[in-house]
Amino acid sequence: MSSPEQKIDVPEIREELTGEQSVGNNGVTEARSTTPVLLKVERLRVDDDGNSSVYTSEDEGGSHDEHRTAEEPEFVAPDDELKNRIIKQVEFYFSDANILKDAFLLKHVRRNKQGFVSIKLITSFKKVKSLTKDYRVVAYSLRHSDKLEVNEEGRKVRRKDPLPDWDETTPSRSVVVVNLPMENPSIENVAEMFSKCGEVSLIRILRPGKSVPQDVKKHATKHPEIGTTTCAVVEFEKHEAAKTACETMNDSEDWRQGMRVVL
Repeated sequence: MSSPEQKIDVPEIREELTGEQSVGNNGVTEARSTTPVLLKVERLRVDDDGNSSVYTSEDEGGSHDEHRTAEEPEFVAPDDELKNRIIKQVEFYFSDANILKDAFLLKHVRRNKQGFVSIKLITSFKKVKSLTKDYRVVAYSLRHSDKLEVNEEGRKVRRKDPLPDWDETTPSRSVVVVNLPMENPSIENVAEMFSKCGEVSLIRILRPGKSVPQDVKKHATKHPEIGTTTCAVVEFEKHEAAKTACETMNDSEDWRQGMRVVL
């Protein structure tokens, strides 16, 4: 079963921020300026353990009403051929060879701390939709997969194995930010800072004393602040944006205490 999530509705940001400061329901001061941003914020999700906060959007299965709201057509179980074709296609999506290169799917995997992704979302993918438009057929098929696990409700799926280590031959789209220039950083003000480098797909705030995500641990040796101070992981849609952030966002005037951005 997925862990409960606290959902906090926040205003949608499409063209520019309001230039106001307010205290949200989670007690975090949200600092906004009139700087235009590329990131569209539809809802803020805070993990119940307080370890990280991430952007979520309405295309994520968990943000829809997944309960039946209208009468669904009668379920017809797929034959073995269709079942195996669905399994083969979805297993490829989640495979070691594909998952780290698929920015869209990877960000959905990382948004759920247990790695679950909405089966309705998977069913909307072009190659799966060409096989069936019924998410129940996909869920039924994936229950027979050796590599994937469907949750009890039959609405989400995840890899059985942990995500693979980052393939060093694939350019990174993420940066780790230490020595943030604000005492209590929020998703919104980190987004303001980094959206000028390119389109941001995901932001994680790492709080002191909490577990460090596997993909960030490789930086902890060089940057001991990770895990002991508040840091951020900013994932961009493209590697070029991450590279720009490293080149332009470091505080070169204060190399000891200033903000550092690393790939």
